[in-house]
Amino acid sequence: MASVDYSSSTSDSESDTTEDSETTDTFSSFDESEEDDIKNYSAISDEKTHRELSYAFETDKENLKEKGPGGQKLQTKGLTECKEFLRKLSIFIWKSLTKSQKVSLLKDFVESEFFLIDGDSLFITCIWNRTLKKGQNLHFFYLVEQFLHNFNQKEARYVIFFFKDAENIYFNYPELLSLRTALIKHLEHNTQVPIHTEFSSCLSPEWEIFLKESYPYFLIVSDEGIIAHQTDYLNIIIIHALQKKINVVLASGQETNVLRVFGYQAQSLYTHREFFDKHKEELHQAHKAIIKSFQVSQATELLLYKYLKLNLGNMKKEVYQTMSVLRNMWPEGADIRSTICSLSCSVVLKTYKNMLDGVETSGNSREAAEGSTHTQGYAEALTMQEAADLCRMLCLSVAFLQLLPLSQRAKSRIIHCHWEKKLSPFLRMMKRCEFFILKEIKATNEWKVDFTFLPDLTDNLLWKNIAYYYEVENCTGLNLEMGEKIMQEYETMWNTVLSLSEGYDFGGSIPVRRTSQHFLMQKQTSSTAYKHEIPKLGLIPLKSQFVEDYAGDILGDLPFLSSDDPAITSLSKKKEFDERTHWHSNRPLNDDYQKTRFNTNAKSRNLKEQRDIQKLYAFYQHFGESLNGRHSSMRIVNQVTPPLPTKTSHQKKIKSKKSNADKIIEENIKRKQAEIEKKEQDRWNVISVSIENEMKENVNNGIKILEDFLRTCASNSVKFLAEMVGMEGCFMSWKEHCLNLQEKPKDMSIAVQLMKRIHIILEKYPQLIGKTHREKLAKCLKYLGFDNLADPLCSQVKPLDTKDISKYSVQMGAARFQLSYMGHYLFREERSDPDPRVHHFIPDTWQRELLDVVDNNESAVIVAPTSSGKTYVSYYCMEKILKTSEDGVVVYVSPTKALVNQVVGTVYSIFNKTRPKGGAMCGVFTRDYHHDVMNSQILVTVPQCLEILLLSPHCQKWVKRIKYVIFDEVHCLGGEIGGEVWEHILVMIRCPFLALSATISNPEYLTEWLASVKRYWQNFESTTENSTSSKNTLKGSKKQNFSKSEQPSYRVRLVLYKERYNDLEKYVCSLEDDDFVIGHYHPCAALTVNHIEKYGIPSDLGFSPRESIQLYDAMVRIWPEWPRLQDFEPEEFIYFKDKVVITKTDAKKYEEQLKEEIINWTHGDRDKVNQLLNYLKPQTFDSEERRKRDKFADFVEKLKEMDQLPAIFFSFRKKNSMIKAEKIILCLAEIAEIKRKIRKLNEVPAEYSYVNPNAVDNHTLWKIFHRIRYARNRGKLRALSLRGIGFHHGSMEYKERQAVEMLFRLGHIKVVTATGSLALGINMPCKSVVFIEDSVFLDALNFRQMSGRAGRRGEDLIGSVFFYNIPTPKVQRLLKSNVPQLRGQFPLHISLILRLTLLVSKADDKEDAKGKALSVLQHSMMSFDKPKMKHMLKVYFIFSLQFLIREGYLDQECIPRGFSGLLAHLHYHEPSNFVLVSFLEKGLFHKLCQPIKQNGPKVFSEDVMETLVLVLANLFGRRYLPSCMNRYKKTFSQSKVFLDDLPKDFAAAVEEYNNKIENDFGSFLIMISKLADMHKEYQLPLSEIDFSGEECEDSELVSHLMPGTENRNAVSPFACLSEISDKDLFNIDVVDDIMLRTIDVRAENAPFLWLKKCDRDGKRCHLNAYAFDFYKHGSMMALSRDNWINRGDAYVLIKDFTLLIQSIRISLGELCDDEQDDVVLAFGQLSEEYHDKLYKKRTKKP
Repeated sequence: MASVDYSSSTSDSESDTTEDSETTDTFSSFDESEEDDIKNYSAISDEKTHRELSYAFETDKENLKEKGPGGQKLQTKGLTECKEFLRKLSIFIWKSLTKSQKVSLLKDFVESEFFLIDGDSLFITCIWNRTLKKGQNLHFFYLVEQFLHNFNQKEARYVIFFFKDAENIYFNYPELLSLRTALIKHLEHNTQVPIHTEFSSCLSPEWEIFLKESYPYFLIVSDEGIIAHQTDYLNIIIIHALQKKINVVLASGQETNVLRVFGYQAQSLYTHREFFDKHKEELHQAHKAIIKSFQVSQATELLLYKYLKLNLGNMKKEVYQTMSVLRNMWPEGADIRSTICSLSCSVVLKTYKNMLDGVETSGNSREAAEGSTHTQGYAEALTMQEAADLCRMLCLSVAFLQLLPLSQRAKSRIIHCHWEKKLSPFLRMMKRCEFFILKEIKATNEWKVDFTFLPDLTDNLLWKNIAYYYEVENCTGLNLEMGEKIMQEYETMWNTVLSLSEGYDFGGSIPVRRTSQHFLMQKQTSSTAYKHEIPKLGLIPLKSQFVEDYAGDILGDLPFLSSDDPAITSLSKKKEFDERTHWHSNRPLNDDYQKTRFNTNAKSRNLKEQRDIQKLYAFYQHFGESLNGRHSSMRIVNQVTPPLPTKTSHQKKIKSKKSNADKIIEENIKRKQAEIEKKEQDRWNVISVSIENEMKENVNNGIKILEDFLRTCASNSVKFLAEMVGMEGCFMSWKEHCLNLQEKPKDMSIAVQLMKRIHIILEKYPQLIGKTHREKLAKCLKYLGFDNLADPLCSQVKPLDTKDISKYSVQMGAARFQLSYMGHYLFREERSDPDPRVHHFIPDTWQRELLDVVDNNESAVIVAPTSSGKTYVSYYCMEKILKTSEDGVVVYVSPTKALVNQVVGTVYSIFNKTRPKGGAMCGVFTRDYHHDVMNSQILVTVPQCLEILLLSPHCQKWVKRIKYVIFDEVHCLGGEIGGEVWEHILVMIRCPFLALSATISNPEYLTEWLASVKRYWQNFESTTENSTSSKNTLKGSKKQNFSKSEQPSYRVRLVLYKERYNDLEKYVCSLEDDDFVIGHYHPCAALTVNHIEKYGIPSDLGFSPRESIQLYDAMVRIWPEWPRLQDFEPEEFIYFKDKVVITKTDAKKYEEQLKEEIINWTHGDRDKVNQLLNYLKPQTFDSEERRKRDKFADFVEKLKEMDQLPAIFFSFRKKNSMIKAEKIILCLAEIAEIKRKIRKLNEVPAEYSYVNPNAVDNHTLWKIFHRIRYARNRGKLRALSLRGIGFHHGSMEYKERQAVEMLFRLGHIKVVTATGSLALGINMPCKSVVFIEDSVFLDALNFRQMSGRAGRRGEDLIGSVFFYNIPTPKVQRLLKSNVPQLRGQFPLHISLILRLTLLVSKADDKEDAKGKALSVLQHSMMSFDKPKMKHMLKVYFIFSLQFLIREGYLDQECIPRGFSGLLAHLHYHEPSNFVLVSFLEKGLFHKLCQPIKQNGPKVFSEDVMETLVLVLANLFGRRYLPSCMNRYKKTFSQSKVFLDDLPKDFAAAVEEYNNKIENDFGSFLIMISKLADMHKEYQLPLSEIDFSGEECEDSELVSHLMPGTENRNAVSPFACLSEISDKDLFNIDVVDDIMLRTIDVRAENAPFLWLKKCDRDGKRCHLNAYAFDFYKHGSMMALSRDNWINRGDAYVLIKDFTLLIQSIRISLGELCDDEQDDVVLAFGQLSEEYHDKLYKKRTKKP
């Protein structure tokens, strides 16, 4: 433990609690006698927070004098009636909160997500902080601001609210009441944080309106109050939020790092709404009773010392009157500290004087009171002079606060004293006065008071320090000068007190102390308190060039030991682990990829393995066909010489003469072209008549047949003729339609088809248009009403019947018509010139740039929307390497295994290269399986596995073969899990790369960082070449030459493309009666004026052309006098005027200028913008959630009627994705039963199914189903897929997911319900995407990834996104929120450093290995362009090496030894890997694993197995439960739920390990403290109030009280006010709260293994016993029910734990020569048993 005894606040507080104070309410809301009323629950456990309140803050509750008879009865009557309900509510809330999951609170919403913080929960959470000493106000405010600053750093957006009713709770705790009021005023006056104090309670109508308008994402609230009834009050807030679909986040248990804030979140569920609706009246009654009980207790008179009457009403009046006097004395206002101190001292002294006089006047003397039996044993009241002494010392302490900087105050000495009990009533009286003053100042606007230093009103420890000096030291002859400035400030303040006292004589300012009564008493400190001394820092010298190259510039500043130091000499004597002689800890373990299952490849000679490989390749081919269609494979047989990327300018000028052979070739080409023309003409002649006839019967069917012909036609002249026929057919249909219209509105789809044909003819075949064609075109345009477009084409055209032509007009201008109805048909800017490098399509300009990147061997960061075509360059890169090399390798990195399979399938479907025997074209490497890793040319893998290969010392030869690395979904670099791995591989690769993503908001920063990495490699290559060339010169060897096309480039390009090929339109769905109301949601409806002013309009908030017209019309409606109205009129807009063919680019320019105009409006008239945005919002209707859920299947039918299928329906709960799918099929079955009386479900008719029976042939369908014949969900998947329905979630087996994906892509399935498993890049394009439920995981990133699936390029001209059952405010935030910026994470951990040393020391190519290691260390994104951060990481590196050397994993030359191989293999599980090895070294596993049988096969008892599982679960199954679970004890049916602690001997080993880590980490923090920004350290984090300044040097008293003898240089100066010192950095539990905040290090960066982890309130957080429980009962159902883990997640967790045991077993087997070793056999038995329990249960499932 650290030097500060964290129970010292307990001692201080206990002694401060007077005997005449009544004990507070118990924290239980209910009596223990009622524990049997609730089944399975025992009494509420005795929590630390309950105990603390009774001594932490004094209460006046016992001393209340009620007004009127029966006051106490009134106080408890209402609560007694609500007692049963409050207990029921408490248990219901507890059950909800115990299921909360630890999540990243902000996700990736960046600015736009909005949440609430309950101010009282924030208040009590910071009050309970373990490092805070009572009365240290400034430290308390620092904790509050640091809590909020952690959110502000992540650009969070929140509101803090304080309910008015909650103030009543603190009436009996004046110190808390005053502090709470000061906090509210501070946040209002000194920060920019939005504060709401106008709401009375969570049940008020105003609060309901606020929630409806703002729809917060979640509410941060405490699950426990300072007293039991506050807990009940908080429970009401929690249930109210949950029933409002607002998730609840516990204020306790939150953790933060550089990028994120994590907390326990309880999801809002339907059961919460049911409970609230059922108990609505009871909730209102309970809330009313709780508040009334506190209001009744607020007596107007209090008794101090049992006979002094304090009239609170008179005190309030006195405050008001005295404040008026002070306002006249200081008309310009004053510092808040002087104001509060002067007023409170004056009012309290006057009031106390009157109270004493009143007693004497009434004859009720103190002596009489003391002599009565009623008051016997109670302390005496203070005399008037004693009270004045106490106030004088307070004024002196406030003078100190005003004049001394925080740097000096942080040096205060520590005295072990506390106030005498007799002072407590008077001190509470002062706090009540302070509260009244703060409330009164709040209500006063005329008087300007400087509220800046409101957080620093008093300093209790400084006050006691001054008292100690005058009481103990000054009396014994120590007489120290105050100093002139302090004396002047003190006298001014005390004279003000006297002036405000109006004739009362309280004595002058000097002497400060006039009485001899003791105010302080010595505190008894615990004799068992462990005082941690700062260890002497001495580092072991390092003898490694690798270390010198990286951290050589800081080594001189570090305190290294001399070579003859005992700590150094003892290293050489340290023996390797020899507990069992047959254990070889130095034996290197196999590389990780050799341990993954399915380790087969094309080199295998085993016939069965070869057949398995053939089957796998066949599946990949089949899977790829579903991705790319059944087109012919690209066959690459021989290596060819690549063409030069570009021709030189000289070559372009040379005109070669045509030879006879060239002329013959040209003639042959012309002849073949003529043959094709004739063939297509003949085909057209055959089909043209039928098309014309069909168009007369049904224009849409005729157009479909025509377009099918055009799609296959190879002749432009024939296409032109066909288009002309199509145009004439549409024209005739339009005329006929208009003539027969009668009163019906016109069907604009016919006019759209007519105009579409005109567009195509004019754009694609201008050279074929003759005069007659122009006349026909002009005629069509005139009939449509577009005279301005017809006249330029052919002005002579005149209709035969000019009287009736108006009836054929579309009644709008041409530009408006095209934007409103033809937006999805508008021509994109597509190039017509083919690129010889691409055979299947004509690439756009930006795509050609990507091809140039590959041709030039450059690197690129590519950011383009989903479905834009950016992935093609990946396969072009693969094609290039396959064509130009036999040993070159392309590595494709995918974030998930699902994407790996997708890429492999695509590769096998488009490439087919014959490779030498034993070689493969494509290989796979994941953590679960791999094949053909080293013998393929295309390796598809995941980041973790590529990192394994790059860090493997013996894979360097293969790594040098890599020519390109492709990173798909590179935004995962900022992911919560594994983001640092992406960093590592990006900086380790030496070859060019392609980094692809659709969602990066700061690509320039990413590109700049990666360019710096490439510059490093360029310098490294240059240095290496120079070194090699000099060596070769000496040896007479020749330098290797590379061709230009092979020479890698170090350039990193940024390729940005922002346009989606298809527009996305959004719709919100609601229910009105029984009908669905589907309203179009204009993108601007998501904006607010404040958002536009602060952030502008998001760059990716795009409009479809019709949405631009809608916006223009709305602007005209809101502002008819708009000066630029005519400029934006579509027919007059500069890019539209008189244009027959408006392009998509033209529409985009219109959109951009409209956006600019909206921004201009905000500068001129905000109200108009607000009206505009509100006007664009669609009308929605509220309906019960149950009705929406019940009508879901009907909604799917509605989409089918709207022709919006195929669609993906996203739900973020795995269970829901399956239930929704089943609901659809049940609805279909009911319809079929009613209408057709179907006998079997399999016979559902086609009209009641979503299946496309012609999409997949029976053989293909059988192959797909056959592959999942052993899957868990095979029955459901088959039944649903036969009706065109599927479900998809991450806990399904990969074969099941692949089956759904294939059937959906092939068109067999048209409805899929899915979770986020389809968010990352899975190729499942659809027509519509539907979000069917809100969730914590529905954030900006996932929304863009998921909605990007809508709109199939080549099939859908527009994509649709539907929001079903998603609150409108959430929809708004999803649309306007920006995607996250990529920021670096803390890049280093000890296991990584160990792996780097393994690479450097064991590699075949030392220079290459060192280059990779140095690149990882030097190029973290977090330290990019941050010199101090780089310095800190170097120190972290050195201290990590010190730990590894002392533990025997490295020697002084940094060469790995001992169990370093095992540690590296288990690097995923730091710090558990180090603890596991320590168990091995201490022989604990050998001691535990004693077999039952010594003869024959060794078998281990169940007790041994259970203990082994318990140990491993404590190390590797660390899933924490929220601390609120401790409140009740529940008996579970099959599970323990709470994981037992480690056995004593294992726990002792962990304690020993943790002590070493604490010492090292504490020393590290002290060492890097000099890197802190001390200017900021003396500022409050949020308000930035500065407490720095020039130290006082002329005061002997200050020097005496603040000698600076404690080491306090490495901790926050604000924490020092609570007697924190550098010693406390060696207590990891409090490090995050006390360390210097400008150093970006957290306790999580230390490899510390908590045995008993507590949150910041000190409440124990238990580990979930899921791994142990599953071993005991083997039931996934019990695990899901009892351990509160989703069944799908439970399967994944147990599977991972099973693989972990297997991995440890294999590693131990490699390290041990003896196959019969007890530990190896025990792990083997456990691995088999655990595997059997998992998979045996699965095989029993249908």
